[in-house]
Amino acid sequence: MRESTMYPKSRGIKVLLVQPHDEAASQQLFRTPESISNLVRVKPVVNQTASFYQDFSALEKLGYYSDCLVNINAYCEKSIGSRDELYDAGIYDVPEGDRHIRVNLMLNLMLLTATFYSKNNPKLLMVISKNLPNDTEFARVVGALQSRGIKVLLVQPHDEAASQQLFRTPESISNLVRVKPVVNQTASFYQDFSVPTTYVDAPKTGVFWDAQDSPLPNHLDPESIFQSIKSALEGKGYFAYISIWVYADEKITFSNELLNEYRKSDIYFLPKVPGDKNLRYDRMLHDIFLWEIDTPGGHAGPSNMF
Repeated sequence: MRESTMYPKSRGIKVLLVQPHDEAASQQLFRTPESISNLVRVKPVVNQTASFYQDFSALEKLGYYSDCLVNINAYCEKSIGSRDELYDAGIYDVPEGDRHIRVNLMLNLMLLTATFYSKNNPKLLMVISKNLPNDTEFARVVGALQSRGIKVLLVQPHDEAASQQLFRTPESISNLVRVKPVVNQTASFYQDFSVPTTYVDAPKTGVFWDAQDSPLPNHLDPESIFQSIKSALEGKGYFAYISIWVYADEKITFSNELLNEYRKSDIYFLPKVPGDKNLRYDRMLHDIFLWEIDTPGGHAGPSNMF
């Protein structure tokens, strides 16, 4: 019942809940007006948190119209209010004191949402933050989403006063859209997910290799590495088009000729991979989401990730 009533209540629409207390009362419903009015147990309450829904009007003001519900996720150091009240207004409170974890949770949900949207109707993501667009990984992921046709609007309040005025009117949001979505059309030399990976009309297997923890074998050439992985996967019953991405924080010192040999074997060394283990794992997870967006379904066999 909560899920079906949260949005009308948050917009000031009165919702009366009629609760028959037993089977006999249910059988008497609609026999007389009193059979209903006497069973109104929950009084209509309009939640003041509904001011957050100004962002819905702001989207329409910007030219984005949809008959779908707006989902709002609020990431903050500590809870911003009563969880029940926020939930009734369709706002999901995500308190997290660590900024890095908070940013990563936001990116993961954006990517998961985009993965779902990419398989259905492309939709819109809006991010409201003063400083987040300056984060390197955030900027990389947003650019990658934009290159895949996912619209991302960044709302940047320029100071504390502007932040306090958000949600008062639709204009308080629409007027602060500072960063326009820009799609990077540059071809990716590394297949580094900055743009969609090469389309393959077949089941795919994506291999994501943390070469910092598990280094590449020095005694094997690129094609031998690829064939070893291919044989191992096929031996387990995984038959698909294989691509391998290697994550290592050390600067690539291979010659261009050798790197080209790796690329011919569908092995891609990714540039600018963080040296910190946790940041590297975050980057790998984000790329896995992007690979999922690029991986079509509907083939005879499943796609897989290792």
